Amino acid sequence: MTKKALLAWAFGSTGVLVISGVMIWMLITVVQLKQPSPVSVPAVAAPEVKRAPTARVVVKQPVKVFAGDTKARLKLPADALSNPSEHVTAATRVPSSDRPQTVTTTINTDTGESRSFVKADPYPWFAWEPRGEVRLAIGYKHHDGQLQQVTRLGVGYDVVRVKALTVGMVGSIDSDGATFAGIGVAYRW
Repeated sequence: MTKKALLAWAFGSTGVLVISGVMIWMLITVVQLKQPSPVSVPAVAAPEVKRAPTARVVVKQPVKVFAGDTKARLKLPADALSNPSEHVTAATRVPSSDRPQTVTTTINTDTGESRSFVKADPYPWFAWEPRGEVRLAIGYKHHDGQLQQVTRLGVGYDVVRVKALTVGMVGSIDSDGATFAGIGVAYRW
């Protein structure tokens, strides 16, 4: 490949990447704008407490709560926002993870203060887990004994999870016209 052809290819590939990046950014922005603001929903009880007995406890000190517009900033449902007897005792943000997590909040009956804990749960043996990904990459491919630079558009769609592995479909198309379609197993870390 001549220097002039290589330079033209580099500028062309960069242009494709920039235009594709802008299009993906616009698509994500449009999709995000169309979605309503997330509203908190009642949590499903963790398996550890679903069948556990409950008891009423007397709190010796007034319970520490977050006042002001906390309920609105947490985007709690309308019934919680309008109920003056319902207060926020704890809130936590859990980092994104493929692993299920359990959030537990306790209250100290002597002090009236609450604490929240996050525990990483084991992966399920089998779970329905539909999730997609679109990836745009630029790199080198070994072809006919030579390295050739290509731009690759890949699409993946996971369907199920078996412990830490996900199973799904993948496909890609390269700037040189090469294509790939198949199924695969992935492990993320």
